[in-house]
Amino acid sequence: MYEQPEQPVTMDPLHSVDGRLRLKIPVEMHSRFREDVAAGLRHVQKAIPPKYFYDQQGSQLFEQICQQPEYYLTRTEAAILAERAADILDEVGECTLVELGSGSAVKTRLLLDECQRRRHHMRYVPIDISASMLEATARSLTADYPHLYIDALATDYLNGLAALPNSQVRLVLFLGSDLGNFTSGEQAQLFGHLASSLQAGDHLLLGLDLRKPVDILEPAYNDAAGVTAAFNLNLLQRLNRELQAGFDLSTFSHLAFYNQRVHQIEMHLRSRR
Repeated sequence: MYEQPEQPVTMDPLHSVDGRLRLKIPVEMHSRFREDVAAGLRHVQKAIPPKYFYDQQGSQLFEQICQQPEYYLTRTEAAILAERAADILDEVGECTLVELGSGSAVKTRLLLDECQRRRHHMRYVPIDISASMLEATARSLTADYPHLYIDALATDYLNGLAALPNSQVRLVLFLGSDLGNFTSGEQAQLFGHLASSLQAGDHLLLGLDLRKPVDILEPAYNDAAGVTAAFNLNLLQRLNRELQAGFDLSTFSHLAFYNQRVHQIEMHLRSRR
């Protein structure tokens, strides 16, 4: 579940990390984490916004999930981008790449490679909730692409869209079937923010999964190595670390299944008590 903050998060000004990388970090994110968790745990069906999976440990675990043989989404999307990067940039032209949920930006590199081949002016605006992952990824990219300029926004999507710097034509990347983390109402809200944030001539590249047999979908979220289970349980570890919650992780188990009624994968933490 994704909650829109009542007021925009106050953001620090962009500060230069090096000559080609600027980073903007929210100043109120910890208090909002506490408020969102408290609100979610008051529900009958308790829920915490998925964005809070992605602390430093959670972000690292998610990168491992993407490498599991059962998790087909990343490699399938990467193959599509590798095949179609030139076609995409033929359509869009020289642009600023904006990415919602950038992570390690493995797939984004396929577009950056094509931009570099065309000698385009290269600017990238990654938006990611994990400041540590964001900075590490941005540093790696500036090292590998000597003509790339990055404005990195360490916040959630709504606040990131509100803080987008002015630029040339923008191509917004929303990949990884991340839209599935939102309810239908939240999806409408997010697209409303996208519509108001973008300008004439901007583009959106949206990555969505198609319906598949359950015996393909469910293993992708129940990998044999147990990485997704560790990712799910890390949310409780984060609550213990940052909010002194006191959860006993040994009494919870990971549960992920395809809900046929609403056509979606659901991830739960089930108490065994």
